[in-house]
Amino acid sequence: MNLLRTLLVSLSVTLLAACNTPGQPRFESMTPAELVEYNQSVGLLDQVVCKKEATTASFIRKRRCQTLGELTLSIYGTLDTASPSTVIYIPHN
Repeated sequence: MNLLRTLLVSLSVTLLAACNTPGQPRFESMTPAELVEYNQSVGLLDQVVCKKEATTASFIRKRRCQTLGELTLSIYGTLDTASPSTVIYIPHN
């Protein structure tokens, strides 16, 4: 029973430590000045753009932030494949 308790305590401590490790900053809570400072320290596709938009379920506008790389992918999708709406016309001679 003592071994199980020791294992449980060490697992809990490990999980708590993992939750407190610094990861990517929360861009939604950054001020515009902090975003400018962050964007100056990263490359072009890692720069962050924030905008306020309403979801379909609510008229309340929430601040949503994405990197330019994520934004490009959400707009254009995968750039190396044709989209379903792409029409390729080949004239017959």
